[in-house]
Amino acid sequence: MNTRLYLPAALIALSGSVAHAQPCSPSQVSMMVADDGEAFDGYGWAVAIDSTTAVVGSLHDSAGASDSGSVYVLTFNGSGWNETQKLAAIGLGTSDGFGDSVAIHNNTIVIGTPGDDDAGSGAGAAYVFTKIKGTWTQTAKLVPPMLAAGDNFASAVDIDNGIIVLSASLTDSMGSNSGAAYVYRFIDGAWTFDTQLVSDDIAEFDHFGIDVAVSGNRVLVGADGDDDNGSTSGSAYIFEFDGSAWSQTAKLTASDGATDDQFGERLDISGNALIIGARYDDDSANRSGSAYIFEHSAGWSQHTKLNAFDPTNSKFFGQDVAIHNGRAIVGAWGERDASGLFNAGAAYAYSRSAGDWTLDNKLTASDQEGGDFYGYSVAVSDDFAIIGADGNDDFWWGPDAGSAYLIELNCAAQCPADLTGDGTLDFFDISAFLTAFGDGDLLADFTTDGVLDFFDISAFLTLFSNGCP
Repeated sequence: MNTRLYLPAALIALSGSVAHAQPCSPSQVSMMVADDGEAFDGYGWAVAIDSTTAVVGSLHDSAGASDSGSVYVLTFNGSGWNETQKLAAIGLGTSDGFGDSVAIHNNTIVIGTPGDDDAGSGAGAAYVFTKIKGTWTQTAKLVPPMLAAGDNFASAVDIDNGIIVLSASLTDSMGSNSGAAYVYRFIDGAWTFDTQLVSDDIAEFDHFGIDVAVSGNRVLVGADGDDDNGSTSGSAYIFEFDGSAWSQTAKLTASDGATDDQFGERLDISGNALIIGARYDDDSANRSGSAYIFEHSAGWSQHTKLNAFDPTNSKFFGQDVAIHNGRAIVGAWGERDASGLFNAGAAYAYSRSAGDWTLDNKLTASDQEGGDFYGYSVAVSDDFAIIGADGNDDFWWGPDAGSAYLIELNCAAQCPADLTGDGTLDFFDISAFLTAFGDGDLLADFTTDGVLDFFDISAFLTLFSNGCP
């Protein structure tokens, strides 16, 4: 049977089922601090999350040596979040910065340590931990062969489906601080160095690799020092793996890029959508910041520019950004608290509905105070997001001990088949699904596997038939 002919009829037959969606309101469910925290640890400097496991970097913890750093693993047990393990690599040294960057996918955690000195002072390294029989165990240390002193390797890391990408924005690959990124692939049971990535127009002080992200066989690399739209206006690059080699397939810049925006300083990618921060953008106020969402159809194009609805000077909206399966989080650590004190921080949660990205909620810490830097780091997964506040003066551990906040993204789970977001399941939701499916838009990816196929159709039909709570 021809699916293209059969599908509309099957969907239209369901259009009589009508229900109402619940309001979309992501909200804080847990505030986490280290079980063994101390003042100035900076817990929350870096965060990552995958399903019901989150990781939190504590940059200045002295787990191995003074300021060597540590990382904490948090797990959701079905009713709440708990700290389940603390990680510290073997042989950490003073100011190594273990936990400066973190990433997680399934049973693998990657941790950046840009202060590591194995290949020279401040050359950097990364560690891989694997979950083995319920325990996270160090299984690899990554130091690429061409690394040199001062490269700042692994100040940004990401992992997805057997690919790790790591930054080295201060390396002198094509001139002083031109930068580079490095790719490892999991081959025959081991993480193996694959290649060094540089852009085809790289220049000194580009800081190529200031941030990195990977989704499937695509790698996204930021270069916030690129000068295409003015000095340090910034850019980002897409590289794709064809099964044998990596090649640059796109260069992205903001449609309204300007001097000192630093577009690309933070970024993330999920399937056919990506987000890029420009925290110094001045469109709404001096350094109020912005973030740009690009989507891929026949090629990459800018879809949306996000700005805070309540811009202020030095809000730094876009300080960190995250995107995953139709959700996005933008950190803005410059937000003032209720008393007007600077750098309390905030984060903005968005979701994609009916082809547009719309604000679901503005998030602030339950214990908001100036200097907390809430939103300095953000990450998002299927049902939860996590937001770091490394400057939080925790009641137990003291000043700048830091904290992290788990956010429940409960809205889409309430009525995912309501693609128009109007609170009603009807023919217009069916039409939106058909359009998205036909266009290859991951809005129709109801199995969240990155592929549009019959199983997504079946999942949508089931959800539509079940109605909404």
